[in-house]
Amino acid sequence: MTEDEHAAVERVSKLSGRGALIAVMYYLGLRRGEALGLKWGYFDWNINEVHVQRDIDYAAGSSGAVGDLKSNASNRTIPLPNDLIEILSPLRADDASFVFRARGGKSLSASSFLREWVKLVVECGFATPVKRDPEKAKDVRFEWEYEITPHYLRHDYITRLFEAGIDPIIIMRLAGHADYRTSANVYTHVSTVKLHEAVKKLAEPRFGKKVAEKLPEELEDL
Repeated sequence: MTEDEHAAVERVSKLSGRGALIAVMYYLGLRRGEALGLKWGYFDWNINEVHVQRDIDYAAGSSGAVGDLKSNASNRTIPLPNDLIEILSPLRADDASFVFRARGGKSLSASSFLREWVKLVVECGFATPVKRDPEKAKDVRFEWEYEITPHYLRHDYITRLFEAGIDPIIIMRLAGHADYRTSANVYTHVSTVKLHEAVKKLAEPRFGKKVAEKLPEELEDL
């Protein structure tokens, strides 16, 4: 994501109530089902952590079912960034409640989730309107085209961790991957800006001088 896109998500994350959904995806890098499976009881506000331990699976039907996570590695604890704490704290409810819930307290259905997501990406400025079929009932799901999905934000989260220099093993734990190579090889897309920054460092005279000063004499001619 570009800096402007980051700024848009951070702005919309602070919208009363609804912004919490995109905030959780953005600040924690969760899979869709993991985010929708969160209950308030999974949060430890004393040490500011959340324990990811359940998943909402739509495979069996659009209403969704609470089930197991993708793998054992997906069952993990993630520290809460301060920005996310500020967004979620005013919304806290009883421990048994889903963070994102439908009327009656149930988890969001597939259609309800998608409607909320479309509204959020529209707020971010990530969607373009499409011509609606007049024979269809008015439904926000069919009125916009967009590319930024929950998994797109997950990719971005993991890439930002790598670009920040975080150890791959730690990234693996935060992302819930069983193998750090999954994080490194599949989910990261080092930005062109970062590549240019790396090459520019080689062109700086002080950079070459510092390296030369550290090399033992016997290695200088290699």
